[in-house]
Amino acid sequence: MSEAFQTEETYLPIEDYALIGDLHTVAVVGKNGSIDWCCLPRFDAPSVFGSLLDVRKGGFFRISPSERARVKYKQLYLPQTNILRTRFLSSDGVGELTDFMPVKPPGTAEHQHHLVRSVSVIHGSLSFTLTCRPAFNYARDPHQIRLCQEGVLFQSQHFNLGLSSPLPLEDDGQGGVRATFTLHAGQSLHFMLESTQANDHTPEQITQERYQQAFNETLNYWRSWVSQCRYHGRWREEVQRSALVLKLLTYAPTGAIVAAATTSLPETIGGERNWDYRYSWLRDASFSLYSLLTLGFTEEAEAFMKWLDARCHELKDGGALQPMYGIDGKQQLTEITLDHLEGYRHSSSVRIARSRGWPAQIDSWQKTSSEIYQQIMTQGWSEQKQSFVQYYGSDAVDASALLMVTTNFTGPEEPRMQATIRRIQQELTSGSLVYRYNRLDAADDGLAGKEATFSACSFWLVEDLARAGYVDEARLQLEELLSYGNHVGLFAEEMNSMGEALGNYPQAFTHLALITACTYLDKALDQREHRVNEPSRISIHELLKEKVLVCFTHCRY
Repeated sequence: MSEAFQTEETYLPIEDYALIGDLHTVAVVGKNGSIDWCCLPRFDAPSVFGSLLDVRKGGFFRISPSERARVKYKQLYLPQTNILRTRFLSSDGVGELTDFMPVKPPGTAEHQHHLVRSVSVIHGSLSFTLTCRPAFNYARDPHQIRLCQEGVLFQSQHFNLGLSSPLPLEDDGQGGVRATFTLHAGQSLHFMLESTQANDHTPEQITQERYQQAFNETLNYWRSWVSQCRYHGRWREEVQRSALVLKLLTYAPTGAIVAAATTSLPETIGGERNWDYRYSWLRDASFSLYSLLTLGFTEEAEAFMKWLDARCHELKDGGALQPMYGIDGKQQLTEITLDHLEGYRHSSSVRIARSRGWPAQIDSWQKTSSEIYQQIMTQGWSEQKQSFVQYYGSDAVDASALLMVTTNFTGPEEPRMQATIRRIQQELTSGSLVYRYNRLDAADDGLAGKEATFSACSFWLVEDLARAGYVDEARLQLEELLSYGNHVGLFAEEMNSMGEALGNYPQAFTHLALITACTYLDKALDQREHRVNEPSRISIHELLKEKVLVCFTHCRY
């Protein structure tokens, strides 16, 4: 049986997925060649493929070998890109499926998106089955199928999809189309899915020349973008992959960054801790921008700062920023429950300034900042626990206290901070994995079920250890953590004791924490090895990083 075999009634593990996208939306692609999550025309739109949340009726687009029981699956990104390649290995032959979404040029109509899938055989022969079965509007809207010589048009009330195919397609009787075919060594076929609003749209077959042009343009875009990365340290591949993930989670028209690509993936299988992360949380987005700036990516920071500035100008007198906004800046975010979807593995419900000389209320801010600092350092400290705690008067240890160092609230060598680090290691760690808190001791959040280890906290611990001078300990911790990434280096929000990914995926908060952990550990190692550092200088990167930190510090979330 294949390691990634999936029937119509089973779910792939969350960690068996990779991600492609066009900076407007993404598609989640399984190791078995199945696109099980895609929202069009943007991140927060209703899904057109959603079997990640309901394997029977959510919809999918799968290209995989017909003899799945005899096939092994491997998956990788082409180096320094978000072009995904899935390999099918068997005794009869070796095939490859290449998936990518061409990056949308500015000015392109919002509804127009393309997803390219190319299948080929490297040696031997393999038979394949293609099944494309969309389910519009979270599987709530019916659709019609119009077959044509060039492929098929799926028509729903508000949105259409066209699939161009070099092969005849047939109605599968379940709202989709199907084709079977055999390829021999050196042969390939190209398919393209296109979103459209025109009912008279006819899919246009993708020629070899058009495919190669789209492939080269996408390849060059991602390699050109990642070439700006200033990090050349020991964990270059992991850091670059995390940067590529953060870029994929950026909504190009506004500069907003979504917290994750998915919605409603559970923190506990069968539990109710399921949230929609396809929005811009100021906390997550601010940290994401700080990480990108650390690596030298300034355009993303400038775009996000413009987006955030627009949110500030919308405030009424005495108003405050919201914890989260829509990617277009929408303020009213109404939660809905999709009771007709069973949820992943039956987990329901499915739901600013002194150093730059800018004008500001410096005296007032400093006074307030000092008061907050003194209050937290006294009332937030527990003599009994010898640790900073979750809230005043509590004895509950919370790994979010690690952020006191990460955000420069206090220094890593401050005795109470060092004691807190050790207390967190004693009470909240399982190997290299860190729990956010112990729910038996912590405040009741009103939800049933347990949390798994919180991936970002695990990387925060690495950073704090490195800053505090425990370099060898931090390095071992980091290497162990990196081994928990999936086959293409992606991390979810949480991880259970078996190393299984949980929660929305891939999560920006985790990948940004990975970036800063690697960056600070590299600096600590370099200092220990007496390497010569570049002369200190103020750059646009440092200026923008400072602005992001100021925004984050003064945001209420």
